[in-house]
Parts: sequence; structure tokens; C-alpha cells
Amino acid sequence: MKIITTAGYYSTGSSAVTDFFSEFDNIHSVGTSEIRLAHELDGLSDLEYYVAENNHKVNTSNEIKRFIKLCKRLNGTWYQKGYCAHTKNTSDFMNITMQFIDDITELKALSMCSQDAFGRGDAFVFLDRLYNKFRNMLLLFHKAPDEVGNNFSLLKGREYGYFTSISDEDFLKAVRKYTSQFMQALNKDDAPYLLVDQLLPPSNLSRYLRYFPDTLVIVVDRDPRDLYIEEKLYHWGRPPVETVDAFCNWYRIIRKHRETDAPLQNVLEFRFEDLIYHYGSVEKTLADFVDIDISHHTRRQEIFNPS
Repeated sequence: MKIITTAGYYSTGSSAVTDFFSEFDNIHSVGTSEIRLAHELDGLSDLEYYVAENNHKVNTSNEIKRFIKLCKRLNGTWYQKGYCAHTKNTSDFMNITMQFIDDITELKALSMCSQDAFGRGDAFVFLDRLYNKFRNMLLLFHKAPDEVGNNFSLLKGREYGYFTSISDEDFLKAVRKYTSQFMQALNKDDAPYLLVDQLLPPSNLSRYLRYFPDTLVIVVDRDPRDLYIEEKLYHWGRPPVETVDAFCNWYRIIRKHRETDAPLQNVLEFRFEDLIYHYGSVEKTLADFVDIDISHHTRRQEIFNPS
């Protein structure tokens, strides 16, 4: 199974490429739902840093728990569909996620720190400290001053910590097993190609492609004038448009990586406008890049129509 993914800089037209490839009969498309597990905050890249690159007495365990929390949110909530809506079985994603956590963890044991309380919000921290003071007041009341000063917490005996000293090589091996199982679960039709939107970001691709080594990436950019006008019209809230200078600086900053990122063989960059004004040539370019015969484009212009 080959994986095709689109990447963009926010509203640059990557979903048009997703629509285009959804018209091929040998591609299973996840649609325009974004699968950002690798580059989301507290996603795989952050997890790698805290687990394999900078193992820490506290932060490693906290980051593993934050990753699990992220996965539960991405899997779906009461107010938003998530990954469970796209996998073969609704339990697939969390099952393979927890197996992945087992693969990278050497010890899971009762252990807590202040970050565990902070992660539950200010109200919990207040109650936890109130509980600590109440327990110490009871010790004074029972005339046990030598025991006063104990650090009591509602989390003691209930919170687990995750500890590991896994090597970079073993972590990456576990990640690739994890992502391979996840992609297989997303491919409901068992098609030879799987199309996933925003699986990787357009920047620092050499890092993220280690997690998905057999992936073809199509990076889509767009005329900045269109982005500016669209934001002024629809008010999405992401690009700053209070002044033209602010917008131009933002546009340059998030593309600064292009000055240092090396070109990669399995990455194709093109302009959104070309898919509209030069549809025929771009159709061939995209099909050739992913190595699909154009005869499989059986629903041509039914989902993406350049007109």
C-alpha cells in the first residue's frame, strides 16, 4: 500500500488535491478530515523529543500521558467526529495507540508529580491543596506534629507514571509499526493507495517522513493575494490581516523553512492555481508522481471541477 498525503500552509488549496485524487478508483480517500497525529502539538514529533532524544525524570512520563490524551481527543469527542469514524473498527486507533505505548514503555508504576495536578486545571489544584492542608490539620488535631508537613494528594495511589530509556532506533521502529497499523486501519477498502490529508506538514519533512517512509507528499501553495482577500471576506481568523504588512510578514515567516530544507525525491511542490488554469498538464503531473495510470481517473471532475 502506498500512502499519498497533501500538505499546505493553511487555506492554500491542499483539499483540492484531496478531492482530485478521490476521483481515482484505486485510491481509498479519508477525505478532507485532517490526520495530523505526527505534527500536532504533543504528537509523535514532540513525543520523540521527550522520550528518545531528551529522556527526563518527569517530562518523559508527562509527555506520554499528554500524547495519550491527545489521541483520545483526535479519536473523536461528543462534539466532533475523529479518527474512529475513518478506521475499519471504531476501537482500532486507541487499541493500536495503547499497544504502541506499551512498546515504548519499560515501566508503568504508581507515580505522580505536580504536573499531573496542573494538567487537571486550576479547580483541581485548589481542591488538591485544600485536601493536603486538611490532612495536615488532622495530624495536628491528633497530636502527631512529627508527621505534619506530609505532601498529601488526591492523586497518590491513583496516578501512574511511564518510564523508559528506549533508544532512538527502537523508538523509531515502534513508531513505524504504529503508523503502519494505523494506515492499514484507515484503508477500509484495502486499496493499493491510501489518500490522507495533512498527514505531514510542509516544513521539516525529512524528520516526519521517518515515521511514514513510504509516503508521497504533495505540498500545495497559493497566491498570497488570494489568501489575503479570502481572509478579509470570510474572517477565518488564522492569517493576520489587520494590516497588509502583518499579513506579508506572516506569509514569509511560515515559509522561511524553504531556505534551508533540502529537496526530497518523494515530495512534489506546485501551485494551487495551476490545478485550475492548467488542469490537463497538472492531472498528468500528479498521476505520474504517484505512479498511477490515468485510466484509473474514472470520476474525472466529479469532485474537483476546475471551472
